[in-house]
Amino acid sequence: MATPSPASPPLLSRLREELRERWTPLGLPPRPGQPPRLDATAWAALVAEESEAALLGKAHGLLAAAQLEDGRVPARPDASEACWTTALAALAFARGGEPQRERRERALDFLTGHEGVHHPRTAKTPVSHDTDLVGWPWIEGSAAWVEPTALALLALARCGRGEHPRAAAARALLFDRQLPGEGWNHGNVEVLGKRFRSVVASTGLVLLSLQGTPRDERIEAALTWLRTAGASTPLSLAWRWLGLAAWGEAAADPAELEAALSRQRALGPVDGAHLAQLILSLEGPEVLP
Repeated sequence: MATPSPASPPLLSRLREELRERWTPLGLPPRPGQPPRLDATAWAALVAEESEAALLGKAHGLLAAAQLEDGRVPARPDASEACWTTALAALAFARGGEPQRERRERALDFLTGHEGVHHPRTAKTPVSHDTDLVGWPWIEGSAAWVEPTALALLALARCGRGEHPRAAAARALLFDRQLPGEGWNHGNVEVLGKRFRSVVASTGLVLLSLQGTPRDERIEAALTWLRTAGASTPLSLAWRWLGLAAWGEAAADPAELEAALSRQRALGPVDGAHLAQLILSLEGPEVLP
């Protein structure tokens, strides 16, 4: 759980108030005045308090309206192939308990039956990772990437399907995509012989999704890298804290976040989904289903 701090309540309350003020009848927009976005709406549902039952109910209604017959919950109604948001919707439905059970199970069924394009490596394959491992794509018909795979694994693990063969396959893909002695990025280790770098947000998300797996040398390497990785933006701070907290290393520092938010104001409002993730980082991953 996040480290208690005298500064936490005012900051957390302020972030929650900002999230409520941004809410529209059609969901949470990335920024004030912009069209609502389904992933932001799902993230808002995940951090809604018990006293915000009306907001949670509205979010569930919007996600249910977007759910298609096969269980997927696409990011946009005019782009059913953008189905990566199904994992977030499954988690949000899980927060709704029994009334949302049928919708949650349909979303999970879609996830376990859906996979990214994969194929055996050949001598001409320009990437170093195993292209035949099975994970989840951002867009239907494309290759699997680290972040949608981590989100899908998180949904399966938190919704009672952590022992499903697809969860095991997801863990195999994520460890295969780990940079040696470091963390993760979007999903490439080396391309054409060039080594890529780890990214704080990707590493934090993967560590959260792997919570509960044996704490071996790969996890230790990622935690070691994450502890000292540079994180100066609100988003990177949130995911560094979430990744560490998932493995018992509570690290939330509201003062550090206040400074990052101050810098962020020069660039405009924090994205709505990121705002919800900041709240989650201060509350701790225990608030997830």
